[in-house]
Amino acid sequence: MRMEPIVERVAERTGLPLNARTVERVLRALLGHHDFWEIVDAADEVVPIVAETIRVLDEQGWLRVEPHGIFLRESARETLEREWGLRPLPDFRCLACEGRGIDPLRLPSEGIETFMAIQAERPRAIIDYDQGYITPESTLARFAFAFMRGDIQGRRVLILGDDDLVSVAICLMGAPQEVVVVEIDRRLVEFLEYWANQMRWPLTVHQLDLSQPLPVSFLRAFDTFLTDPPESIAAFRAFVGRGLAALRGPGSAGYFGLTRREASLFKWHQVQRYLIEQGAVLTDVVQNFHAYVNWDYAPKTRAWRLAPVKSLPDKPWYRSSLYRIELLTEVVGEVDTVFDVHTFNDAEASTT
Repeated sequence: MRMEPIVERVAERTGLPLNARTVERVLRALLGHHDFWEIVDAADEVVPIVAETIRVLDEQGWLRVEPHGIFLRESARETLEREWGLRPLPDFRCLACEGRGIDPLRLPSEGIETFMAIQAERPRAIIDYDQGYITPESTLARFAFAFMRGDIQGRRVLILGDDDLVSVAICLMGAPQEVVVVEIDRRLVEFLEYWANQMRWPLTVHQLDLSQPLPVSFLRAFDTFLTDPPESIAAFRAFVGRGLAALRGPGSAGYFGLTRREASLFKWHQVQRYLIEQGAVLTDVVQNFHAYVNWDYAPKTRAWRLAPVKSLPDKPWYRSSLYRIELLTEVVGEVDTVFDVHTFNDAEASTT
């Protein structure tokens, strides 16, 4: 048995770029897991490639797909371990911080309690806007990370889409000069406006569609932006590119999440090249910093249709890495570009 035919078959069927290391990660995940969502999580590869690799292996008699899981046959396991030298990878992440390197429980206890109470009342995620929010612990850790880097206190902060409610954490504990949220979902706009009025926060919320340009008054006006874009290149440019256009200049910072569930390393390369060309430097990339709450609309998604076993995930499996960038030069970003929302999905997408 050789790996090359598997790589070629998966590439041919998906039309996606991959290499032997891509398939190797899926094989290692299969050695240690039986649940499809856990396999995707452990492989850290895009859902279409993981699903198609499993189908190819099933056709070749390497595994069994059963109603309660996916199981390598003993002969395949022996080949992987003895001939190919593959083993399941150990997990040495810190159990306390879940590998983030940040302990959000060191934030003020009153702020944490208030945030947890507010986020419990948030509107539910809906598929209409490709929503899916991170766990409240992930939001607190993201805030703590940005606060620790000097990007929140006394700063003008722009948040492009805020179903994660990072604006709430910032206003509760970050002492910003001002926070401005751009959000398309009227439910979230009203939710955030309610709490801003109740708590007298320096927070304003604008209902805007980021496929359209930002107001001129937003350009070169902020010290920091935060966003979690959909993960096609067009969507990345619409969200992060608008964030770049809103930054004052050298020394300003941006934060965003990027997954490996819907963004391959080939796409990561395109993203990083775009950022460098814009005059930004990547100061931090923390793998799988954010864990996502499993969304109610999962059976309506492409990931569900691709899954060889139709069972709902019972633990977080969708994660994104935290990127921090800092500007070294003046940037242009995406000022006047109008994006077609149909380009916000691509062949690697799976959550819509």
